Amino acid sequence: MIFSFQLNSYAQVNMVMDSSFEQFDTCGFVFNSFNHLLFWMNPTPTTPDALSPCNINSGGILSAPSNGYGFEKAGSGLSYVGIDVYDLDNGNIEYICTHLRSNLVAGKKYFIWFYVSLADSSDYAIDQLGVLFSTDSVLGITSHYVIDSTPQLISQSGWYLSDTSAWTKISFYYTATGKENYLIIGNFKDTSQTNHIYLHYSKNGYQYAYYYIDDVSVIELPDTTAPTEPLIIPTYLTSQNATWQIINLPVNTSVKIYNIIGQLLYGNDAY
Repeated sequence: MIFSFQLNSYAQVNMVMDSSFEQFDTCGFVFNSFNHLLFWMNPTPTTPDALSPCNINSGGILSAPSNGYGFEKAGSGLSYVGIDVYDLDNGNIEYICTHLRSNLVAGKKYFIWFYVSLADSSDYAIDQLGVLFSTDSVLGITSHYVIDSTPQLISQSGWYLSDTSAWTKISFYYTATGKENYLIIGNFKDTSQTNHIYLHYSKNGYQYAYYYIDDVSVIELPDTTAPTEPLIIPTYLTSQNATWQIINLPVNTSVKIYNIIGQLLYGNDAY
């Protein structure tokens, strides 16, 4: 059996500025920490949180890695944000929004991903967080509840985002229409329509699902890739139960598996 790997290399420019929430206009604030981020904005009247060691005057409530919602080390850098996406106490739903470096290009394909971790103080977890691309920032919305727009991308139904000890990656492929200028992340379902599970992680009895978010990325994928010499790896599996594991390959790697007489057993041009 022969494994062939062809790495499709291309320049990766993240369309999201400050993808890991590190850039503030000042430090030492006590409240409204999210409003001090330079490249992110709040599209509704709710209060998402920027959680950072920068928040030295918050008494630890808005700090990181330990804060008023729990404990989580940043995925990269030192900071991350937190949003309430399901709340039985007041029905609030929070979102985060950013202006992309430029409009997405019509017909171009993009790879979008971000990481979430359920805060320790959450009694609930939900299964569907969405990404809405918009022509504007949706600023001016006066509702504390759900944004009445359908996201282009939404995580898998039934996959409950319940891990409180590690980051969970949510990712999508997306073909742009050419009008996308802003990116908004959150729960786009009303509280009554949100799939949820009761976990009782919290000893405080907070009836919400509060998620940390970090490392948001939007990367354009290439239209075509110039041919390169494949890496050929011969291998001989000596047992029916033997396996060959592939890990840490770059996005969009071409993977093909042939048997000893050259027949293609498996192929994926964007592994």
